[in-house]
Amino acid sequence: MASSYGALNSKVPFDQLPDPSAYYELLQTIGEGTYGEVWEAQDKKTGRLVAVKVLEISTDILEEIEEEYLILTDQGGQHTAIPQYYGAFVKRDAKADYIWFAMELCSGGSATDLVKKQLAKKKRLDEDIIAFILKSTLEALVFLHSKNIIHRDIKGQNILLTDHAQVRLVDFGVAARLRSLDGRRNTSVGTPYFMSPEVIACEQQLECAYDVRADVWSLGIVAIELADGEPPNANLHPMRALFKIPRNSSPSFKSPKTWSPAFVDFVRQALTKDFTKRPFPQDLLRHPFLLPLTQTSVQVQTKLYDLLLSLHGADRMARPRATVDATVKRGKLKTDCRRTRQDSGGDDLAALEDLDEDIIVDHLCNRFIREQIYTYVGDILIGINPFCDLPIYTQEIQNAYKGCTKSENPPHVFGIADTAYHSMLQRTENQCVIISGESGSGKTESTKYLVQHLTKLGKAVSKRLEQRILTINPVMEAFGNAKTGINDNSSRFGKYLELLFCPVGGGVVAAKLSEYLLEKGRVVNQAPNERNFHVLYYIYDGLCRRERLELPKEPGGETACYLRANHGHRYLNGYVGDTSNQLAHHREQFDNLHACLVTLEFPNQDIESLYRMLAAVLHLGDIQFCTKEVRHMADRSAVSNVATLATVGKLLRVDPRDLGEALTVEMVVTRGETIYRAHTVGEARNVRDSLAKALYGRLFDWIVNKINHTLSEGATNSNGLAVVGILDIFGFESFQHNSFEQLCINITNEQLQYFFNHSVFTWEQKEYAEEGLALVPITFSDNRPILDLFLSKPVGLLALLDEECRFPKSTDYSLAEKFHYNLKGSPHYLRNRLDGLKFTIQHYAGKTEYGVHGFLEKNRDYLATEVILLMRTSEDPLLKSLFQNPLTKTGNLYETAGLNENPGVPVCGLIEDSLVLGAARLSDLSHHHKWDEFDPRSLTRDINKRKRS
Repeated sequence: MASSYGALNSKVPFDQLPDPSAYYELLQTIGEGTYGEVWEAQDKKTGRLVAVKVLEISTDILEEIEEEYLILTDQGGQHTAIPQYYGAFVKRDAKADYIWFAMELCSGGSATDLVKKQLAKKKRLDEDIIAFILKSTLEALVFLHSKNIIHRDIKGQNILLTDHAQVRLVDFGVAARLRSLDGRRNTSVGTPYFMSPEVIACEQQLECAYDVRADVWSLGIVAIELADGEPPNANLHPMRALFKIPRNSSPSFKSPKTWSPAFVDFVRQALTKDFTKRPFPQDLLRHPFLLPLTQTSVQVQTKLYDLLLSLHGADRMARPRATVDATVKRGKLKTDCRRTRQDSGGDDLAALEDLDEDIIVDHLCNRFIREQIYTYVGDILIGINPFCDLPIYTQEIQNAYKGCTKSENPPHVFGIADTAYHSMLQRTENQCVIISGESGSGKTESTKYLVQHLTKLGKAVSKRLEQRILTINPVMEAFGNAKTGINDNSSRFGKYLELLFCPVGGGVVAAKLSEYLLEKGRVVNQAPNERNFHVLYYIYDGLCRRERLELPKEPGGETACYLRANHGHRYLNGYVGDTSNQLAHHREQFDNLHACLVTLEFPNQDIESLYRMLAAVLHLGDIQFCTKEVRHMADRSAVSNVATLATVGKLLRVDPRDLGEALTVEMVVTRGETIYRAHTVGEARNVRDSLAKALYGRLFDWIVNKINHTLSEGATNSNGLAVVGILDIFGFESFQHNSFEQLCINITNEQLQYFFNHSVFTWEQKEYAEEGLALVPITFSDNRPILDLFLSKPVGLLALLDEECRFPKSTDYSLAEKFHYNLKGSPHYLRNRLDGLKFTIQHYAGKTEYGVHGFLEKNRDYLATEVILLMRTSEDPLLKSLFQNPLTKTGNLYETAGLNENPGVPVCGLIEDSLVLGAARLSDLSHHHKWDEFDPRSLTRDINKRKRS
C-alpha cells in the first residue's frame, strides 16, 4: 500500500525504505502522541535499545510524516539537544502500512513526567533544574531556527531526558521550514494550551502570520508547566483554551511569589503577547535567569541525574505511559492516535483509501447492521433512520459527548452539536448546522437532539429559558408538520433556529426562530393518502374532549359550534376520529400543545382566539356556493349553507352577511368609479380557500413572532452575542407530475447545492493554495449556470413568470411560450416537443419535467382586498392584527402594525428573498420505512445525486 503514496509525496521514498523486521524488535509502548505511538525496541544486531516512532501511512498525516522524515534525516544528532537518528523503515501489512522512525532512546522520560512525579511527592522542581531544561531547549531552538525550521509544538511532553540527564527535543511532525530566518507561516497548528496568540489568530484572520518566536511563547508556557505541574488553562476544554488565550492577558505562575524575580521575569519576556516585541531564543539565552548555568551546568546536570534515579529507580522504563495531548490544526482537534486509527476508518468515510459507490454502500450497511446509524464524512454527519428506538440518546451518552473532541466518541448528532458550540466560542464565528435529507430520514428528530445538546452545553441562564427553547419543537411540529404518503410526521416548512450565546462563558441567553415556505396549500387540499396539518386534528378531537364545542350563546340568538362532533369537515377529508387509538393520540397531543403554549407564556385570551380561528378555518372549507339568478344581470354566486357561514362569522367575530358578500362579490375601481362584479361559483370557492390559507399562514407567522418575543427576553441587545443556527431543510423533489411547488423546492435546493459545492471544494482549494500545499485537482460540476437560468433578470425563469403574472389576459399557454422563447438558448432548459405546456430542467440531481398548469395562479397567491378589509373590522384583536400588520420580503408577518393593503405578493419574489434559508422537501414513495431493514438502492440513488454535483 505504501507505494501508492509516492505519487502524492515524492520527498519520502516509501518504496525504497526497508522492512524493519530484520532490524528491530518492538518491546513495549512508552508513549503515545496525536499522530503515532513510540515504542521501546531492540536492535537485533547490536542489542542496543532504541526508540521507534510508529505512524500509520495515511493521506491525512502525510505532511507530518514528511516533516518528521526530512528533519530527522537532515538534523538528527547534529546538535546535542536533537536525538540521534538511526533510519526510517516501512512495515507493510494487509490492512495498513506503517513508517518506523528509529532514534535515540530517552529513558529518563519527559519534562512533564518529571514535574508531575515531584508534585506527587509534595515537592516541586528546583529552579536550577528548570533553568537547565529551559536552557537546553533554547539551544535546540537556536539550532533549528538557524536551519530555518520552526518547531511549532514545544511542550513538556516533547522535551525528553536521557538516562544521563541530557535534554532532547523531539517530535517534528508539525514543524515547518521557512525560506529565511525572518520568514513567516500562517497555519494554525500546535497543542492548544501551548499555542501563541498569533498562531491561534491565524485560524480566524487570513492576514495573520507568525515567525520563529512562536516557539518562544510555547517555551514560556513550558516554564510555567515545570513550575506548576500544568500549563495555564489546563482545566478547560482545548477549544475553550484556544478561545481564551488571545483574549486574556499573558499568563503567569499560580503563585508568582514562590519563584525568584529572575524566573518570573524570564516567563514575562517569553510570554510577550506582541510577538514583534518578543525576544528571540538567542536573546533569552542571555537572560539573568539562565546566566548562572554557564558556571554550574555540570553540577545541575548531576543533580538532575540523581533526581531521575530517585524517581525511576533501577528500572527507569517502568514508569506510567505518558498522557496524550490534543493537537489542533486548521481549527480541527485531534487526540489519541490509537482511537483515531482504529475507528476513523469505520467512523469516517473520508479516512477510507478508496471511495466508490459500492464501498460506501457496503460500509454504511455494515455499520447499520451493528446499529451504528451515524457515520462521519469529514465535518459532515450521515444519519440512517432505523425506524425504531435506539438507546443512544440517554443522559449518560449525552454527558459523554460534553466537552469531548470528535475522535473521542463514535459519530453522533451530539458530537456535531459539541463541535459547533466550541467552534463558535474558539473562533468567535457564528456557526450553522444544515440538516438535509429525504422525507422520513429523521431531520426533525435530529433537530430536536441538536437543540437539546446545545442547550445543555450552553447552560441556560434560567431553567425557564431552557424549557421554553425545548418547547419550540413540539409547537412547530403541531402547526407545521403533516402526514404524507411516506412520512407520518413530515415537516411542511423550512425552519432556521438561532441559539444566542454569551461569548464570555458560553451560556445560552436567547433564541430566535425563522420559518420559510410554509405549504399553505395543504390547508385546503391534500393528495391521496395524505393529511392536513397535525394541529387541525388535535383541535378537532381535543376541543370535543374539553367540552369546548360551542360558542357562548348570544341573547336572542342560537348557539354556534366551534366544531361539531362526528362531522366530517372538507379540509380534513371527512375525518371524524377514525380509531380509538387515533382519537386518544390527538387528544394527548392537544393537551401537550396547550401545555407548551402556556410554557411559552401565550396569554389565555390569545390561546382562546387561536383555537377559535383554527376552528374557523375548518368551517370555512364547509361553506358551499350555488348560482343565484338575478334579473337583467349575469348569474352570480351565493352561499347555499348560511348556517355554516354564520358559524364562521361568529368564530371570526365579523358580520356573517359582510363575510358572504366578501366571498361572492369583487369591488373594482375603474377611472374613479367603483364597480361591483359578482364572482362565479368557482371564483367564490377560490376566494374562500384563499382566506383559509391566508388565515392559517398568518396565524403560523404570529405564533413564530410570539415565540421569538418570549425567547428574546434574556437578550435586550443581540449585538455581540454568538450564534449557532440550525437550518432544517428538505430535499430535491422529482415526481411523475411536477408543478410550481416542485419548481420552488428545487430552486432552493440548487442554491443550497451551490453553497455546498463552494464550501467543500472551492474554498478548500483556496485554503490549500494560500498555504502553498500541493493539492490533487478536484473536478466538480458548478451549478451556477442553472441558478442563473432561474434567477437572472430580466430573462430568468422567475422574472419571466412574474412579468406574465402582471398581464390580466395571460394564460398557461402564453407563459409556456414565453419560457420556450427566452430560455431556449440554455443547455439546461429543454422544451417538450409533444406537449407545449411542459419543459424539462437539467438540475444538479438530474432531469425533472414540469407542467406550467397553475403556475400563474399559484404564483399570484392573491387574497381579495374585500376580504382583507373585512378581517380588519373583526372584534377579535388578534385577528385584526393579523391583517393589519404588513408582510416581510419573505412573505412572513411583521410583528408591528402598519396598514398594507397589498392583496398579494408574487411567490417568485418570496422565493428569491428566502432562497439562502429556504427549505424544500423530498418524497420518494419507494421507501419502505421499516425498522431493521437496509435498502442499498435508496442510498445509491442519493450518492448518485451527490456525484453529479
